[in-house]
Amino acid sequence: MSYLAQFKVDDLICENSKFTFILESPHHQEVNDGFPAAGETGKWMSKVMFGIETPLGKLVLDKSNHIPKVSLINCSRLPLQSSCYNPLELTPEYSDFLNIQEIYDDNINVLKQKIKEKIRTKIGDNL
Repeated sequence: MSYLAQFKVDDLICENSKFTFILESPHHQEVNDGFPAAGETGKWMSKVMFGIETPLGKLVLDKSNHIPKVSLINCSRLPLQSSCYNPLELTPEYSDFLNIQEIYDDNINVLKQKIKEKIRTKIGDNL
């Protein structure tokens, strides 16, 4: 999985945070900028909560005085959308793991079990 290191986005954790936001995973802009909430979601979060147009991740990274102490954590530090890896050809094992987002079942218990099976794989453990 070392070939995926270029796509890894580390969390932004502030000591004594007033708020901690748990996000799904980085997307294109987060991978490009290297921090969480750098893209449209980050802009939306800042605008709604603080009336600021700058992405929340940038405000946290810069330790802006315009917001309280905030931590941003991704459930996965690697993107969970295969489109973020274009044109890189992913291993079949990782490509299969990315299908986690497509799991849907009317029976919620079956759905939970399918997701848990994906997370318990070697790839899931590494993420």
